[in-house]
Amino acid sequence: MYTSYRTHIVRGAKVPGRLRPVTTMEGRSLDHLRAEWVSIVLVEWESEKRTDIMSLYLVELRDRDGALLDFLHYGSLDVAFDQARSITGTRSDQWLESDIELGEEIDAKMTWRAFTSIVRG
Repeated sequence: MYTSYRTHIVRGAKVPGRLRPVTTMEGRSLDHLRAEWVSIVLVEWESEKRTDIMSLYLVELRDRDGALLDFLHYGSLDVAFDQARSITGTRSDQWLESDIELGEEIDAKMTWRAFTSIVRG
């Protein structure tokens, strides 16, 4: 059982074109998806059985309306960032840093426009 749970977007970038034909470790290809933007989400949680905070990073691919098309998970930000760049073809300078906490209502509506308006103020 989880005692606490937190998710927040730590990076986001507009996908510059079609996704690259990269095959995931699970054998899936993502290049058929029409992703408008990509985010890296930090997920942190505590468990009743452990005293430390556990975490993982999600690479989330979203469409124009903010709907989640697919996601991949990684153990570190560096690996998630590298994988997201290889899948989407984004350059390092195209990414925006953020700390937007997600909840059900925010997550379901997070479009690229909403993300950039929050980050850029």
